[in-house]
Amino acid sequence: MFFSISQKTDNRFPNNFRIDEDVWFNCDNGWDQNDKCFAKGYQDSAGHGNFTKVEFDQTIGLIHDITRSYPLYWDDKLKILTNLGNIKFTNCELLHNDRCVEIEDWQLKSNYTLPYNVPTTEISLQTAITEIRKILISKTSFLKDSDITPKLFFTGGVDTGLLMALLNHENIQYDLVDYEFFAYDEFTRKNIGYIRKNYWGYTQIHHWKEPSILISGAPGDEYLFRGPAAISLYSKFYDIDIINQLHTNHYHHDYFLKDKNMQIFRNPSKTFDSEYSLKKYLLDVNVNDFQHWHIGNTLTWTPFKDIRISEIMLQLNATDLLGQFLNAEITFELIKSFDASLIKFISPQKNSTYSTTYTY
Repeated sequence: MFFSISQKTDNRFPNNFRIDEDVWFNCDNGWDQNDKCFAKGYQDSAGHGNFTKVEFDQTIGLIHDITRSYPLYWDDKLKILTNLGNIKFTNCELLHNDRCVEIEDWQLKSNYTLPYNVPTTEISLQTAITEIRKILISKTSFLKDSDITPKLFFTGGVDTGLLMALLNHENIQYDLVDYEFFAYDEFTRKNIGYIRKNYWGYTQIHHWKEPSILISGAPGDEYLFRGPAAISLYSKFYDIDIINQLHTNHYHHDYFLKDKNMQIFRNPSKTFDSEYSLKKYLLDVNVNDFQHWHIGNTLTWTPFKDIRISEIMLQLNATDLLGQFLNAEITFELIKSFDASLIKFISPQKNSTYSTTYTY
């Protein structure tokens, strides 16, 4: 789902469509075209998903799901709007996810709106699990409606384990792949070096030339609050000593004790004067955490990329969240609710090698 809108052809892309005398739409493979409208991806009826539509009319409109999945750059001198940053920008502006934009007479017009609601009420742990379950089940409609069998690379981690359990629960057929694969096409040959260097999610992705759907666990760590950066801020505000509460059998024990993560816990990057400002900051970080989006003919199904999940998590009290911070307990409960038989195949420690592996 890489593209640029420019006044001349952009040779970083294999597909270049001349819309008007000085209007070009440039893109990777996998876009659907209907006259002067280009679209790629999917979204649900609530507007969540991983989707972009570009409409060329009196103005140039960029339409996307509620939490745009990619960074967006505008260069007013070069007159280019793109989500691929490897050009020599002269007057570049990074557009955050609270901006919805369109181009009129090659001037960028913006509307500002927060793509999330900061929660101010508290819910029970069981209510949170029930509501997240509903969201994840609703996401499977895209797979059920597709004639493409999705592919899942099961890492042994809780995120891909949860997605496997969800697919099993919903009786969705999928191909379980036990190999790493990345096919090069014209776009990736030109750009994958830059993309992997600047967008870390593409160092951990499969890519096929033919139309494919890749089941992705991103951004499960972030949206379900298992990442050290968010946990360090939350625990600092509530005066929780995460490291001293870690037990050797906790899922995050070895991961949190890595030197780089210990530094994060010892030195939180910010402090907050209210619970509201803490929650708003955590949500803002999540909606601007761009990991990976569709590339070429490979669509990435990312059901965790729904800010409503983070909103639900932040309605829990600190005691209920502590189990998730230390031991991914909420994620494990979700796995059990969909397919408890998979629990024994989850690695006992995050990002560790596990000797008992799932049978492919």
